[in-house]
Amino acid sequence: MAWNLIRRRLVALSHRNQRLFFIGEATSMLGSSMSSLAVTFAVLGGGGTRSDLGYVMAARIVPMVVLLTYGGVIADRLGPRRVMLASDVLRCLTQAVLGGLLLLGHPPIWAFVALVAVWGIGEAFYMPARGALIPRVAAGGASYEGGLRDANALAGLAQSMASVGGPALAGLAVAVVGPGVVVALDSGTYAVSVVALALLRVSDHVPRRGRRGFPGRSGVREWAGLREEAGTSGTGMRGDTGTNEGAAMREGMRPETGTGEGAGMREG
Repeated sequence: MAWNLIRRRLVALSHRNQRLFFIGEATSMLGSSMSSLAVTFAVLGGGGTRSDLGYVMAARIVPMVVLLTYGGVIADRLGPRRVMLASDVLRCLTQAVLGGLLLLGHPPIWAFVALVAVWGIGEAFYMPARGALIPRVAAGGASYEGGLRDANALAGLAQSMASVGGPALAGLAVAVVGPGVVVALDSGTYAVSVVALALLRVSDHVPRRGRRGFPGRSGVREWAGLREEAGTSGTGMRGDTGTNEGAAMREGMRPETGTGEGAGMREG
């Protein structure tokens, strides 16, 4: 059974879209997992306290929590691949700057906080867009039965590989070459993801409904408008008593007792 599962994944990788998506995901996620541990070593190794480390970690997590919903809305408005490309470019540049600072010496805590916060912003926009892109990866290129299942499975495999292998590789790499090199390598993994995403054969078409407003008050108004539209169209389907369409539907569905055919049926 395990061999059949492995063989199915290998067959999925023979499809161009699935292969590119997996390469980009596995590479960038592995780099992110390694970089998270490398930043921890860099903060503590540079004389930072546990409180300093807490500030740095919070600087990444808080933007992700606050902006995650907005990331999904923007992915709907602009298209998931465009958002993922922009997020990868942002994270690539951020990690390149942070890696350069670490290679030059010990950056101050405020520099860690600022750059890690930008990193978290990129993550917040990338994650929901990633979920929206997976069905397009399965549908694009040479689509086949079970493509969506395989795309989801490959995405999960990439995440599992990064979660398990990232910390182990990061610990070894930090001990050998230092945290600055690891963070700089993470920048390169985002560049690989950018190339893989750009080569995907997926549709970037954005439905008109996906271009509407943002959450908050405008989002509430949009939701209310969608309910109103749904109610109007639903009433029309039921056959409104005040519309010609509804009257026509009722006339068409009602037995025509006043016609000769109806009279003939009664006489029979």
